[in-house]
Amino acid sequence: MLKFPQEIVDMYKDLKPAHQKIYRIIRDTIFSGQIPSGEKFTEEGIAKALGISRTPVRSALSRLRSEGLLQNITKSNLGIREYSLQEKTDLIYLDSLLEGKAAYLAAERGVSQEDLSTLIEINDAIATYRDLPPSPTQLNVCGVRDLHMQFHLLIAKFSGNRFLYKEIVELRNIMRILRSELVYSKERRNDYADFIAPIHRQLIQAIQARCPEDAEIIVRYEISHGREIYADSSIDLGRGG
Repeated sequence: MLKFPQEIVDMYKDLKPAHQKIYRIIRDTIFSGQIPSGEKFTEEGIAKALGISRTPVRSALSRLRSEGLLQNITKSNLGIREYSLQEKTDLIYLDSLLEGKAAYLAAERGVSQEDLSTLIEINDAIATYRDLPPSPTQLNVCGVRDLHMQFHLLIAKFSGNRFLYKEIVELRNIMRILRSELVYSKERRNDYADFIAPIHRQLIQAIQARCPEDAEIIVRYEISHGREIYADSSIDLGRGG
């Protein structure tokens, strides 16, 4: 039976409207790493777990899917083989091109203040990860990787190009199952707080200022920073994070 941590449920108990409350509860539970791998988020299961009607649940799930946070990656994992170094290099290069263009379009077309606030909220949460746990088996590293993924998928969504967004979602889901021990090295342990969150702030500022060229450069620079990690990575089917 699907269960949500009581502390997360209590945190949003007074939040309205209902679909926003459910969205936050599901999102924060996923980020906390307290949802078992392969858990199915059904309208009926969530409604029963939270004691609420299915209508706001449907709305919350729709938003989570549109942001790319709820993705069924099981099928894409079936029979998957290890990627070669060249394939991983090509993957990062393609992601840099596509996400750079998405950031360009987002800044060019403009992003609402509400959406900018969402980006800021997510990035503030990323910034709190001052240090990673001593072992990759610790759950909260999965949470911060999901936050990071959601931030990038929202930028892709804000591009306004649904075909571009779809391609980036697929790329990010592949990247999410690649894991490297370099993340836990002395040189990389504070990357989320000291490098990723600050460069995200620059990106948000570029989008807000409607500077598409700057937004594209910033995204491509951030992705290139992780090239070494992805080159060293291997498939992690068990955790997907």
